Amino acid sequence: MYRNASVQLLQSFQPEEFKAFGDYLGKAIPKTNQEFILFKYLKKHYPDFKEEDLEMGKVLKQIFKKENNSENRKWLSNLMHKLSKFITDFLIEQEVKNSPRERDFLLGQAYRRLGQQDLLVKLIDESKKSEKLGNKEADARQKNLDIWSDWHLLRLHLLIYFSSGTQKTALGEVNLRKGYSHFEYGYLAVKLKLILEMDTLQRINGTKPLATITKDELDQLFEKIKESDESDKSDGSDKSDISFPLIRLYLFAYKMRIDPNDATFYELKDLVFQLSQKLDHSEYSYLINTLINYASFAIKSRKTKFYAEAADLFEKGLNTKGLIQDGQINPELLLGCVNSFCEIGKIEEAKKHFNRWKSALPSNMKKETIRAIEARLFFYQKRYDQVNELFHSDKKVSNYLLDLGMRATLIQSLYEQGSKDRILNECENLRQMLSRKNEQLSPQSFEGYSNFNRMVLALVKASEKNNSNGLAEKLNEYSNLILNNWLAQKVEELGN
Repeated sequence: MYRNASVQLLQSFQPEEFKAFGDYLGKAIPKTNQEFILFKYLKKHYPDFKEEDLEMGKVLKQIFKKENNSENRKWLSNLMHKLSKFITDFLIEQEVKNSPRERDFLLGQAYRRLGQQDLLVKLIDESKKSEKLGNKEADARQKNLDIWSDWHLLRLHLLIYFSSGTQKTALGEVNLRKGYSHFEYGYLAVKLKLILEMDTLQRINGTKPLATITKDELDQLFEKIKESDESDKSDGSDKSDISFPLIRLYLFAYKMRIDPNDATFYELKDLVFQLSQKLDHSEYSYLINTLINYASFAIKSRKTKFYAEAADLFEKGLNTKGLIQDGQINPELLLGCVNSFCEIGKIEEAKKHFNRWKSALPSNMKKETIRAIEARLFFYQKRYDQVNELFHSDKKVSNYLLDLGMRATLIQSLYEQGSKDRILNECENLRQMLSRKNEQLSPQSFEGYSNFNRMVLALVKASEKNNSNGLAEKLNEYSNLILNNWLAQKVEELGN
């Protein structure tokens, strides 16, 4: 129950939002209901939600006077699921209040589920009229790309597009395309934007994927857009100045998904920061994270120049709060930020970002995140004994990614101190942990840590024999490797 998604949602609530949910729940069900009793218990432990307070056995015994057995644990899980439905309904209600477009979309989903296609068509027609209010020119949407307006209408059209009992293209994408007779690629930008909104797609279409565009088709479309843009500029039109950068952004964001490479990374990076003022917070955050994920993958793939790229992304993302969601920062992101700055020799810059943002860490993981980041800082400052002390200061670790990073830092420190026996012991512990967490790790992370472990053992063996023959070749065998910069340095030192 401790890591339950509903608990994490409640923890993300601001105090006023948490109070509003309590009021909402009190009106929805009697205060004697078990769901409300469970919420009252959770309320006592907001916002920390410590593991020892939310342990299933403790909740069953103290609150519901039940034994801690499998049947009662299942009962409590079902109760938590019922409470989660109230949390979801509350969030939808808040979203609807704040966004008429979201209200229309949720209403459209309801019409679709009920098979009321006629009502859905009527809703789309009314939405079209409301979107056009205030437009003085009849062809305004052809001259100026209103990405949010068009995206909203496309979402509604796709509800029909994927509805059973209707012709597949009768009221789907074809209708929206008509609005772009003189501005065809505006439609493409909206469609690509929608494809990038994967959560929205899942809500619209369940598990069935939307038809996608191949890399070759994407390249052809981009060439067509470039030609159209150059034509617009030559005749003095200003519509390309408004829309073309946004269209390029969505094209490159989509290209990054289907064909990620360094060239696309740099194109997308330039566009993201060029257009940062035109993007809403969630979209900007998504794109920053896409770039950071690619930089992280490139670093594991032995491209050490991406440490500088990652540091730049972290700095810009933090300064614009693109990496901050609801006032909080992801623990792994802050650790990655510190590590990237340290790797390019900017330890003071790493400390500055750490001290500035550590208060924004989620409260339930703050202690272990700070511990893992301090260990990295101590390592780069060659304070190896303090890495040792930190590692053994607290054994209660709930985030396995932070734990893996902490163990790798300890192994590095032990190697620098020449503690052979302890290195072998910790490498075995790391191997066992990787075996246990194999299914929870991405293939890249699992391979990166496993290869790090093997390479450290090879280093120890080579140092014992005072013979580094074949060590450089072994290092080059691993295309995916964490902390590869440090390993390369150690191999070089043994060879000299």
